[in-house]
Formats: sequence, structure tokens, C-alpha cells
Amino acid sequence: MLVKNYSVVGLHWGLYLKRAPGLIPEAQKSLLDLYLEGKIKPHISTRLPLTQAPRAMALVAEGKSTGKVVLTTSS
Repeated sequence: MLVKNYSVVGLHWGLYLKRAPGLIPEAQKSLLDLYLEGKIKPHISTRLPLTQAPRAMALVAEGKSTGKVVLTTSS
């Protein structure tokens, strides 16, 4: 990131819940719009079937995920 002069920015939703909960719906809509327009692409490190939800939760809780952990259903 330093070599390319990029910035990595995040936010902590928990603080918004306490101090400005009214801003959350607008922020979520803006993020979804950016995603749908292809302007952002969240990194998905793991995809697991819904039946493995406990394993997915453990990956996150143990800090073993490097991106989003997505639960899938079969159709």
C-alpha cells in the first residue's frame, strides 16, 4: 500500500450504533450501491455451506480469516 500510495480505511459499526444510529442505513445503502456498481469488491477468504456455520464462526473468532467468511446454501 505504501509503494502504491493507497489508503486502507475502515469503520467500527459499534460506535455508530451508540453515537449516531441514524447514519447506518444511509451508509449501508452507499456501500451496497458501490458494490453493485463494481466499484468495491470485498475479499472473500472462505466460502462454507450453511451447515458449517459453527466452523465459520470459529474461523472469525480465532482470527483465522483474512477476508469475509461467506455461508452458502445449495439450490
